[in-house]
Amino acid sequence: KQTEVVLTISNEAGKEVLQTCKLEIEGENTAPETASAEAVTSPDTDISTAMNSAEMPVIKPVSFKEDQKQIQLPAPMTDLVVGGGGRYLIMYLKNLKRLAVFDCSQAAIVKYLPVDSEDVLIAASGYHLIVLLRDKMLIQRWNLKTLQRELMIPAPTTVPVGGMVMGSASQGPLVLICDTGPSFLFLDPNTMQPIELELMRGSDRNRGTYRGVESRYLKYAHASANGRVIAVGETILLLNDMTYERRLSPRLFRSSGVRKEKDYGMRPNTDGSLIYAPLALYSINMARKESHRHGENLLIPATQPGFCVSVTGHYSRKGSTGVALCLEGESTPFAELKQVDVSLNRLPPDRVFSFTGMAYTKRYTLVPDARLLIQIPTGEDRLILHKVNPELLLKQSDHNYLYVTSGSLSEAHLGKPWQHQIEVQSKQGGVKYQLSYGPRGMSVSSTGLITWTPPEDFASPEEGTVFNVQDQSGKSIMHSVKVSIPGAAENAARRAEEQLAQFKAVKEAHERQAKERRAQELEKQRQRQLQKPAQGRMRRTPARQPRAVTTEYAVKVGPIAKAKAEANARALLQKQIEKLNQQKLNLRTRAWTDQKGNQFEAQLTRVFAGNGYFSTPVMKRDQSNLTLKLPLKKLSTEDRKYVNTITGYLADKRKLFETIQTEEHSPRLSMSQITSGLEPFTFRGSHLVPPYSVDPEGKPLLSWRVQILPAIGGYDLFQLFHHDEPWDSPHNRQLIPFMPDFYRSPDSKADTGKTNLLGVSGKHSLFSTAEEDEKPELKDSHNKTALLVEVPDSLAVEWTKPADWEFVDQNSIKSLYGFRPDGFYVLFADGKSEFVSSSNSLSTLSRMFTCDDGQSYELKK
Repeated sequence: KQTEVVLTISNEAGKEVLQTCKLEIEGENTAPETASAEAVTSPDTDISTAMNSAEMPVIKPVSFKEDQKQIQLPAPMTDLVVGGGGRYLIMYLKNLKRLAVFDCSQAAIVKYLPVDSEDVLIAASGYHLIVLLRDKMLIQRWNLKTLQRELMIPAPTTVPVGGMVMGSASQGPLVLICDTGPSFLFLDPNTMQPIELELMRGSDRNRGTYRGVESRYLKYAHASANGRVIAVGETILLLNDMTYERRLSPRLFRSSGVRKEKDYGMRPNTDGSLIYAPLALYSINMARKESHRHGENLLIPATQPGFCVSVTGHYSRKGSTGVALCLEGESTPFAELKQVDVSLNRLPPDRVFSFTGMAYTKRYTLVPDARLLIQIPTGEDRLILHKVNPELLLKQSDHNYLYVTSGSLSEAHLGKPWQHQIEVQSKQGGVKYQLSYGPRGMSVSSTGLITWTPPEDFASPEEGTVFNVQDQSGKSIMHSVKVSIPGAAENAARRAEEQLAQFKAVKEAHERQAKERRAQELEKQRQRQLQKPAQGRMRRTPARQPRAVTTEYAVKVGPIAKAKAEANARALLQKQIEKLNQQKLNLRTRAWTDQKGNQFEAQLTRVFAGNGYFSTPVMKRDQSNLTLKLPLKKLSTEDRKYVNTITGYLADKRKLFETIQTEEHSPRLSMSQITSGLEPFTFRGSHLVPPYSVDPEGKPLLSWRVQILPAIGGYDLFQLFHHDEPWDSPHNRQLIPFMPDFYRSPDSKADTGKTNLLGVSGKHSLFSTAEEDEKPELKDSHNKTALLVEVPDSLAVEWTKPADWEFVDQNSIKSLYGFRPDGFYVLFADGKSEFVSSSNSLSTLSRMFTCDDGQSYELKK
């Protein structure tokens, strides 16, 4: 067996050389073979870590003798992330399957970490390194302090992950960006448990429709150091305690005549208050700062607050000409770094517009606390370390500077005094501080010390504050500090329950008042109608529709109408299958070629016994169509593939319907027959399903199951009802026993006339019972939105009753279990019925029963 070894050789001057070699291990292996799955951390293991009391790694200035130092890597890197608040750079060496950990304080690579994969994504926080093995869908967590692996668990999704980011000076969250959508998954790196963050409605401020992010941009995502702002492609995510906002760029990158695809994205600064984009600077609200256009220069934020690197002329046709330092939020450099050779970082033409390799913005990393600039030349096989002291260079310049060096995250506790010092560097001095926005009771002293005592009943787990910092010259900047209050979450939940109860009480009162007003208006209309004089003209009154049948007639004819409805529903389903086959074959006229190269224009009409029947187009002089019969084996290879694709599609459809028809204990056949009546509402449009018919006053009368009877062959049964009476009127109650069989589940033991197939009702469901102006829109995918469910016998209702299964919250889903082992059947809005396993989490299933949340999910089989 062979293993790779990496040796570091250094001399007294600090010069280092790395040497790789392969070590041959001989002898019999007495240890048993261990499968990779055994290395996965057991679900019973406590994997949580306490980060609240942990301190961020201390960063010390570098101490190597020369002004510049080079470190040769044993193999080229393909990616790089920053962690530990800027102290560590973790580089992925794909060829060696290793992660190289570079310590900025020691200016050296301190360790190589093994990763058993060549398809890896990495992200780092202030305390952890997260590694995703994409080919195995496993996640590893490493401790940045000990550089030891703590655990390895399965990824929380089966969808391919295209990007992964985390704030380099934060405690999380870890953001997984999936290829589909894309969708975003949030994990707590301390507990490795998913975090449910709800997308705030109306947060897409710059565009009416969210069009997603191209998958090629996902691996170039950036996160602010505090982990609260994520930039991917043209999308910005603002993460809060319980929600997140999604903001879109106003077409940032189309105005440039020269595009560098590697920079085709946005980069937030350390606290997420600014967004650096090609050619311009934006606020967190995606408003362009007109006074901060950096033209042809590429700005790269530093790992700590206050500074950024400016690559001069990066967007020009000539390319980069130098490197300079700027203050955060400004585009005018205060110092040029002439010792940096930018020609080492020029990309070859074939890589400028490609999406392979490492992002260009990662080739310069400024660590102000370490007084270090790290340059990665083209080839990605070495590091060039430059001693750079931004604060000293700024003081030596003529630049009128004012910037904040302290962090923007802090933590407070209920009922206990909290303090936070704002540290500022100013050329002019005489700095003044003013609280612009903050909670009641917070104050800031003349020295920049913020004090506050959170009340015991404080109900905001995270509080944002904004301060105005101004020097004696009049120059001012805005500085924000986010204070997290862990104990406030319980107060927030309690207050939310109180507000919900108050909202329900107010809503009920408004509904009662509206009902009374409608009743009064109807009474006034009736009185006015009675008081109108009849002399001189004929009075027009609404004609009442005569009842078509008597109760005796309905009871007598009911069994016949029921049987007819069942037979027609089966025949209609078969016709739909044949119609689907015919529609697939009725394709437009195309050019066909036989094996000899002869071509003819024709339309394929059917395929039978290895022969294709073709109808030739009508000619001007000959008004008759010719039907050609041609063995498929005489067609060209391309045409045979075309026919096989069509016949394969039809075979799959027939097999699906045959399977459904042979399932004795499954309601899928009944669901397929019901589909015909619901198709005009969902499968061909984006409308909701009317849950019942109503009288002039808005009272429910008969269920949708009665209303769709004409569409599925039950018109005779439909005519037996009195449609101006409620379902339980003396006449309509007599028709309950005549429920068609397609409304009954095969294994149901419910009373006669009761159905187990109920629509999904709720405020955000397809059978919404909300007011007309509050009804949701069908925004989710049809194949991801539940339309009908099969419920246990205890929840079955009379089939004519205007009642269905109501989805309120996750606890509602528990009522569906028990009728069938391990799950329940669902009919989706695309007409497909499936068995949903109970192994899915309640949070995942909740997304299935809403039609407008825009969230993607995957069901376990």
